[in-house]
Amino acid sequence: MKENILLATDIGYGDTKYGFLEDGKLTVKKFPTAIARVTGRDSFGDYIEEDNELIAYQGKNYYVGSKALNYPDRLIPTRTPDFNLTYSPLILYKIFKQEDLKPRMVSLSLSIGEFKRKKESMKKICSKFFVNGEYFEQEIFVFPQGIGIWKVAGSPQNAIIIDIGHNTVDVLSIKSGAPDRELSFGIDNMGTSNIATEIRNFIFQKFNELITEHEAKEILSTGKFMLYRKEIPLTEMVEDLKKEYSEKVLNSILQHTSLKEFFKRAEKVILAGGGAYFFSKETQKEYGIEIPPRPEFANTEGFFQILSEISGG
Repeated sequence: MKENILLATDIGYGDTKYGFLEDGKLTVKKFPTAIARVTGRDSFGDYIEEDNELIAYQGKNYYVGSKALNYPDRLIPTRTPDFNLTYSPLILYKIFKQEDLKPRMVSLSLSIGEFKRKKESMKKICSKFFVNGEYFEQEIFVFPQGIGIWKVAGSPQNAIIIDIGHNTVDVLSIKSGAPDRELSFGIDNMGTSNIATEIRNFIFQKFNELITEHEAKEILSTGKFMLYRKEIPLTEMVEDLKKEYSEKVLNSILQHTSLKEFFKRAEKVILAGGGAYFFSKETQKEYGIEIPPRPEFANTEGFFQILSEISGG
């Protein structure tokens, strides 16, 4: 067991990313932020046998991560109010057991729009908890989304950080090396689920096929749709959608008049998160936007740097 270590997490609406030191190097991994409430029988009416992936928490049983996706009718929507407050201990437990960790310091994050309201509750819930009959206690630090991206980008003195997640877009403005509250905010329902919905609608209208959000993101990544074992090229449509989505995101951000002026003159505009993969290269070039090498893990990597500084390591 790896004890007394630092663990950085980024629990998103789509995926949970996390990082820790392994053989002196930062290892980053992810799994779906999927939680299924499990009762006695599965979707086919068969009894569910207990296994080592079944997790007991507060008198109920759950599957977490990829296993939970096998029970779509029992998945708890990640957009459920206070999902992160309620289920973060389950997700932390999944990481602890999967990687055989016993961390002394753990970082969590919240969208800028809910950071002030939920920060203390998140610390309290995740610093001490019982899961599967085991007691866990660790020091918790809660950071706003985007601050990790800023850190991993070299902490520029005047910058705008755009973090596109599954459900939200977080905008963090840095002035003179410090976050500017007035120019920092979150936008709900503008994350990658937005463009995935557009893909799903297109596929239904064009082919009369219903696809999952995961399949929609595969199409966005590959520009291809498989139907009856045939590959249908959709590159042109995908690029058009990426362009439309990128402009929609920027328009939503620049509706904030005071930010619009700062956007013109900021030293850097850095875009990361899973949504960076679906951002138009044309729009990126037009507005001088930078994307880090591993945008999906940028927050996690930066959170780990901050934890290391706090711990003196």
